[in-house]
Amino acid sequence: MHRFTKFFRNLNIRAKLFGGYSAVLVLSLLLCSFVIYSLMRTTVETNIERELQNSTGAILNMVRTTASVSIKNYLRSVAEKNLEIVQNIHAKQLSGELSESEAKEKALQIFYSQTIGKTGYIYCVNSAGIAVVHPNPSVVGRNFSTIDFVIEQIKRKEGYLEYGWRNPGESEKKSKALYMSYFAPWDWIISVTSYRDEFKELVKVSDFRESILAMRFGKSAGLEPAISCHSRTASDCTESCGSTRTTSAHRWRRANPGHGGNRWMWPATFFSRTKNWRTC
Repeated sequence: MHRFTKFFRNLNIRAKLFGGYSAVLVLSLLLCSFVIYSLMRTTVETNIERELQNSTGAILNMVRTTASVSIKNYLRSVAEKNLEIVQNIHAKQLSGELSESEAKEKALQIFYSQTIGKTGYIYCVNSAGIAVVHPNPSVVGRNFSTIDFVIEQIKRKEGYLEYGWRNPGESEKKSKALYMSYFAPWDWIISVTSYRDEFKELVKVSDFRESILAMRFGKSAGLEPAISCHSRTASDCTESCGSTRTTSAHRWRRANPGHGGNRWMWPATFFSRTKNWRTC
Protein backbone atom coordinates (compact mmCIF):
# COMPACT_ATOMS: atom_id res chain seq x y z
CA MET A 1 0.00 0.00 0.00
CA HIS A 2 2.85 2.36 0.84
CA ARG A 3 4.52 1.58 -2.48
CA PHE A 4 1.30 2.26 -4.38
CA THR A 5 0.89 5.61 -2.62
CA LYS A 6 4.47 6.56 -3.38
CA PHE A 7 4.02 5.46 -7.01
CA PHE A 8 0.87 7.54 -7.37
CA ARG A 9 2.56 10.64 -5.91
CA ASN A 10 5.42 10.35 -8.39
CA LEU A 11 3.07 10.42 -11.35
CA ASN A 12 2.74 13.64 -13.30
CA ILE A 13 -0.52 15.55 -13.33
CA ARG A 14 -1.48 14.26 -16.78
CA ALA A 15 -1.21 10.63 -15.67
CA LYS A 16 -3.15 11.34 -12.48
CA LEU A 17 -5.97 13.01 -14.42
CA PHE A 18 -6.07 10.14 -16.91
CA GLY A 19 -6.19 7.58 -14.11
CA GLY A 20 -8.90 9.48 -12.25
CA TYR A 21 -11.09 9.89 -15.31
CA SER A 22 -10.56 6.27 -16.25
CA ALA A 23 -11.65 5.12 -12.79
CA VAL A 24 -14.75 7.31 -12.92
CA LEU A 25 -15.56 6.01 -16.42
CA VAL A 26 -15.19 2.38 -15.36
CA LEU A 27 -17.34 2.92 -12.28
CA SER A 28 -19.97 4.71 -14.38
CA LEU A 29 -20.01 1.88 -16.91
CA LEU A 30 -20.36 -0.68 -14.14
CA LEU A 31 -23.20 1.28 -12.57
CA CYS A 32 -24.98 1.70 -15.91
CA SER A 33 -24.52 -1.98 -16.68
CA PHE A 34 -26.02 -2.92 -13.32
CA VAL A 35 -29.01 -0.60 -13.86
CA ILE A 36 -29.58 -1.89 -17.40
CA TYR A 37 -29.27 -5.49 -16.20
CA SER A 38 -31.81 -4.90 -13.43
CA LEU A 39 -34.27 -3.26 -15.81
CA MET A 40 -33.85 -5.96 -18.44
CA ARG A 41 -34.23 -8.71 -15.87
CA THR A 42 -37.43 -7.15 -14.53
CA THR A 43 -38.79 -6.71 -18.06
CA VAL A 44 -37.98 -10.28 -19.08
CA GLU A 45 -39.46 -11.72 -15.88
CA THR A 46 -42.59 -9.63 -16.33
CA ASN A 47 -42.99 -10.76 -19.95
CA ILE A 48 -42.45 -14.40 -19.01
CA GLU A 49 -44.94 -14.16 -16.17
CA ARG A 50 -47.49 -12.48 -18.42
CA GLU A 51 -47.04 -15.15 -21.10
CA LEU A 52 -47.42 -17.95 -18.57
CA GLN A 53 -50.51 -16.32 -17.08
CA ASN A 54 -52.07 -15.97 -20.53
CA SER A 55 -51.28 -19.58 -21.38
CA THR A 56 -52.59 -20.80 -18.04
CA GLY A 57 -55.77 -18.81 -18.58
CA ALA A 58 -56.19 -20.35 -22.03
CA ILE A 59 -55.76 -23.86 -20.61
CA LEU A 60 -58.18 -23.09 -17.79
CA ASN A 61 -60.82 -21.83 -20.21
CA MET A 62 -60.31 -24.87 -22.40
CA VAL A 63 -60.79 -27.25 -19.47
CA ARG A 64 -63.78 -25.32 -18.12
CA THR A 65 -65.48 -25.22 -21.52
CA THR A 66 -64.84 -28.90 -22.19
CA ALA A 67 -66.17 -29.86 -18.76
CA SER A 68 -69.35 -27.82 -19.21
CA VAL A 69 -69.98 -29.23 -22.68
CA SER A 70 -69.36 -32.80 -21.49
CA ILE A 71 -71.72 -32.43 -18.53
CA LYS A 72 -74.37 -30.74 -20.66
CA ASN A 73 -74.25 -33.45 -23.33
CA TYR A 74 -74.45 -36.21 -20.75
CA LEU A 75 -77.43 -34.71 -18.93
CA ARG A 76 -79.16 -33.88 -22.20
CA SER A 77 -78.88 -37.46 -23.44
CA VAL A 78 -80.40 -38.76 -20.19
CA ALA A 79 -83.21 -36.16 -20.21
CA GLU A 80 -84.11 -36.75 -23.85
CA LYS A 81 -84.08 -40.52 -23.37
CA ASN A 82 -86.46 -40.25 -20.41
CA LEU A 83 -88.69 -37.90 -22.38
CA GLU A 84 -88.85 -40.54 -25.10
CA ILE A 85 -89.76 -43.16 -22.49
CA VAL A 86 -92.57 -40.98 -21.12
CA GLN A 87 -93.87 -40.38 -24.64
CA ASN A 88 -94.03 -44.12 -25.27
CA ILE A 89 -95.86 -44.67 -21.98
CA HIS A 90 -98.27 -41.88 -22.83
CA ALA A 91 -98.92 -43.50 -26.19
CA LYS A 92 -100.02 -46.65 -24.35
CA GLN A 93 -102.29 -44.50 -22.23
CA LEU A 94 -103.90 -43.01 -25.33
CA SER A 95 -104.38 -46.47 -26.83
CA GLY A 96 -106.18 -47.63 -23.71
CA GLU A 97 -103.53 -50.08 -22.52
CA LEU A 98 -102.90 -47.98 -19.40
CA SER A 99 -104.89 -45.51 -17.37
CA GLU A 100 -103.36 -42.10 -16.69
CA SER A 101 -102.52 -43.02 -13.10
CA GLU A 102 -100.95 -46.30 -14.22
CA ALA A 103 -98.95 -44.54 -16.91
CA LYS A 104 -97.64 -41.94 -14.49
CA GLU A 105 -96.82 -44.60 -11.90
CA LYS A 106 -94.83 -46.55 -14.49
CA ALA A 107 -92.93 -43.39 -15.48
CA LEU A 108 -92.12 -42.70 -11.82
CA GLN A 109 -90.75 -46.20 -11.35
CA ILE A 110 -88.42 -45.70 -14.28
CA PHE A 111 -87.29 -42.28 -13.00
CA TYR A 112 -86.61 -43.54 -9.50
CA SER A 113 -84.59 -46.51 -10.75
CA GLN A 114 -81.92 -44.19 -12.16
CA THR A 115 -79.00 -42.54 -10.38
CA ILE A 116 -77.38 -39.54 -12.04
CA GLY A 117 -73.68 -39.31 -11.23
CA LYS A 118 -73.33 -40.55 -7.66
CA THR A 119 -76.19 -38.85 -5.83
CA GLY A 120 -78.21 -37.23 -8.60
CA TYR A 121 -81.76 -38.05 -9.61
CA ILE A 122 -84.67 -37.16 -11.85
CA TYR A 123 -87.48 -34.91 -10.69
CA CYS A 124 -90.31 -33.00 -12.30
CA VAL A 125 -91.97 -29.68 -11.62
CA ASN A 126 -94.98 -28.28 -13.38
CA SER A 127 -95.56 -24.82 -14.84
CA ALA A 128 -96.66 -23.56 -11.41
CA GLY A 129 -93.38 -24.57 -9.79
CA ILE A 130 -94.90 -27.45 -7.83
CA ALA A 131 -92.80 -30.60 -7.48
CA VAL A 132 -94.93 -33.36 -8.97
CA VAL A 133 -92.19 -36.01 -9.11
CA HIS A 134 -89.31 -36.38 -6.65
CA PRO A 135 -87.52 -39.36 -5.05
CA ASN A 136 -88.09 -37.75 -1.65
CA PRO A 137 -91.84 -38.11 -0.91
CA SER A 138 -91.79 -35.14 1.47
CA VAL A 139 -90.87 -32.85 -1.44
CA VAL A 140 -93.73 -33.90 -3.70
CA GLY A 141 -96.52 -31.34 -3.73
CA ARG A 142 -94.44 -28.48 -2.38
CA ASN A 143 -94.34 -25.15 -4.22
CA PHE A 144 -90.85 -24.00 -5.24
CA SER A 145 -91.93 -21.20 -7.56
CA THR A 146 -90.01 -18.58 -5.54
CA ILE A 147 -86.62 -20.29 -5.92
CA ASP A 148 -84.42 -18.70 -8.58
CA PHE A 149 -83.51 -21.77 -10.61
CA VAL A 150 -87.10 -23.07 -10.50
CA ILE A 151 -88.27 -19.70 -11.82
CA GLU A 152 -85.83 -20.19 -14.69
CA GLN A 153 -87.14 -23.71 -15.23
CA ILE A 154 -90.72 -22.48 -15.43
CA LYS A 155 -89.65 -19.80 -17.90
CA ARG A 156 -87.56 -22.00 -20.20
CA LYS A 157 -88.93 -25.53 -19.64
CA GLU A 158 -86.12 -26.99 -21.76
CA GLY A 159 -82.35 -26.73 -21.85
CA TYR A 160 -79.28 -26.69 -19.63
CA LEU A 161 -79.08 -24.89 -16.30
CA GLU A 162 -76.48 -24.47 -13.55
CA TYR A 163 -77.26 -23.38 -10.02
CA GLY A 164 -75.98 -23.44 -6.46
CA TRP A 165 -77.63 -25.65 -3.86
CA ARG A 166 -77.13 -26.00 -0.12
CA ASN A 167 -78.67 -28.92 1.72
CA PRO A 168 -79.81 -28.54 5.35
CA GLY A 169 -76.78 -28.65 7.64
CA GLU A 170 -74.31 -27.54 4.94
CA SER A 171 -72.50 -24.21 5.29
CA GLU A 172 -71.82 -23.50 1.60
CA LYS A 173 -73.64 -23.95 -1.65
CA LYS A 174 -72.36 -26.52 -4.13
CA SER A 175 -72.60 -26.24 -7.87
CA LYS A 176 -75.28 -28.38 -9.49
CA ALA A 177 -76.25 -28.84 -13.11
CA LEU A 178 -79.47 -30.01 -14.72
CA TYR A 179 -80.95 -30.54 -18.12
CA MET A 180 -84.70 -30.34 -18.59
CA SER A 181 -87.14 -31.58 -21.20
CA TYR A 182 -90.81 -30.65 -21.24
CA PHE A 183 -93.65 -33.13 -21.60
CA ALA A 184 -96.69 -30.97 -22.31
CA PRO A 185 -99.55 -33.54 -21.95
CA TRP A 186 -98.75 -33.97 -18.25
CA ASP A 187 -97.15 -30.53 -17.77
CA TRP A 188 -93.95 -32.16 -16.53
CA ILE A 189 -90.60 -30.39 -16.72
CA ILE A 190 -88.42 -33.51 -16.59
CA SER A 191 -85.21 -32.45 -14.85
CA VAL A 192 -82.04 -34.55 -14.69
CA THR A 193 -79.67 -33.15 -12.06
CA SER A 194 -76.61 -33.81 -9.92
CA TYR A 195 -73.56 -32.04 -8.48
CA ARG A 196 -71.05 -30.99 -11.11
CA ASP A 197 -68.08 -32.55 -9.32
CA GLU A 198 -69.70 -35.97 -9.67
CA PHE A 199 -69.02 -35.86 -13.40
CA LYS A 200 -65.24 -35.58 -13.17
CA GLU A 201 -64.85 -38.89 -15.02
CA LEU A 202 -66.24 -37.20 -18.12
CA VAL A 203 -63.10 -35.04 -18.38
CA LYS A 204 -59.73 -36.74 -18.82
CA VAL A 205 -56.27 -35.18 -18.84
CA SER A 206 -55.46 -37.08 -22.00
CA ASP A 207 -58.10 -35.04 -23.84
CA PHE A 208 -55.87 -31.98 -23.51
CA ARG A 209 -52.47 -33.60 -24.00
CA GLU A 210 -51.88 -32.52 -27.57
CA SER A 211 -53.14 -28.98 -27.01
CA ILE A 212 -51.04 -28.43 -23.89
CA LEU A 213 -47.85 -29.97 -25.26
CA ALA A 214 -48.20 -27.91 -28.44
CA MET A 215 -47.82 -24.70 -26.43
CA ARG A 216 -44.44 -22.94 -26.46
CA PHE A 217 -43.24 -20.40 -23.92
CA GLY A 218 -40.56 -17.80 -24.55
CA LYS A 219 -39.48 -19.24 -27.89
CA SER A 220 -37.43 -16.20 -28.90
CA ALA A 221 -35.60 -16.24 -25.58
CA GLY A 222 -34.71 -19.90 -25.84
CA LEU A 223 -36.78 -20.80 -22.80
CA GLU A 224 -38.22 -24.25 -22.27
CA PRO A 225 -41.47 -24.86 -20.43
CA ALA A 226 -41.96 -27.07 -17.44
CA ILE A 227 -45.26 -28.75 -18.02
CA SER A 228 -46.98 -30.33 -15.05
CA CYS A 229 -49.86 -32.76 -15.37
CA HIS A 230 -52.26 -32.47 -12.50
CA SER A 231 -54.26 -35.65 -12.57
CA ARG A 232 -56.63 -37.57 -10.41
CA THR A 233 -54.55 -40.75 -10.75
CA ALA A 234 -51.01 -41.74 -11.55
CA SER A 235 -52.22 -43.54 -14.67
CA ASP A 236 -53.72 -40.33 -16.05
CA CYS A 237 -50.46 -38.54 -15.45
CA THR A 238 -48.48 -41.31 -17.17
CA GLU A 239 -50.88 -41.26 -20.06
CA SER A 240 -50.46 -37.53 -20.54
CA CYS A 241 -46.77 -37.06 -19.78
CA GLY A 242 -45.34 -40.56 -20.00
CA SER A 243 -42.27 -41.85 -21.75
CA THR A 244 -44.23 -42.60 -24.90
CA ARG A 245 -43.67 -39.00 -25.96
CA THR A 246 -40.44 -37.24 -25.10
CA THR A 247 -40.43 -33.51 -25.76
CA SER A 248 -38.00 -30.71 -25.00
CA ALA A 249 -40.20 -29.82 -22.05
CA HIS A 250 -39.76 -33.31 -20.59
CA ARG A 251 -35.99 -33.19 -21.14
CA TRP A 252 -35.85 -29.78 -19.45
CA ARG A 253 -37.88 -31.19 -16.59
CA ARG A 254 -35.51 -34.11 -16.04
CA ALA A 255 -32.49 -31.82 -16.16
CA ASN A 256 -34.03 -29.38 -13.70
CA PRO A 257 -35.86 -31.43 -11.09
CA GLY A 258 -38.01 -29.43 -8.70
CA HIS A 259 -38.31 -26.41 -10.99
CA GLY A 260 -41.15 -25.07 -13.03
CA GLY A 261 -43.94 -26.95 -11.30
CA ASN A 262 -47.12 -25.18 -10.44
CA ARG A 263 -50.06 -26.48 -8.47
CA TRP A 264 -53.22 -26.40 -10.52
CA MET A 265 -56.51 -27.14 -8.80
CA TRP A 266 -59.62 -27.93 -10.71
CA PRO A 267 -61.62 -24.72 -11.04
CA ALA A 268 -64.11 -24.34 -8.25
CA THR A 269 -66.59 -23.02 -10.78
CA PHE A 270 -67.10 -26.44 -12.21
CA PHE A 271 -65.48 -28.83 -9.76
CA SER A 272 -66.16 -27.61 -6.25
CA ARG A 273 -63.78 -30.05 -4.59
CA THR A 274 -60.01 -29.89 -4.78
CA LYS A 275 -58.49 -32.72 -6.79
CA ASN A 276 -55.31 -34.58 -6.07
CA TRP A 277 -52.39 -33.55 -8.21
CA ARG A 278 -49.22 -35.15 -9.43
CA THR A 279 -46.22 -33.73 -11.22
CA CYS A 280 -44.64 -35.82 -13.94
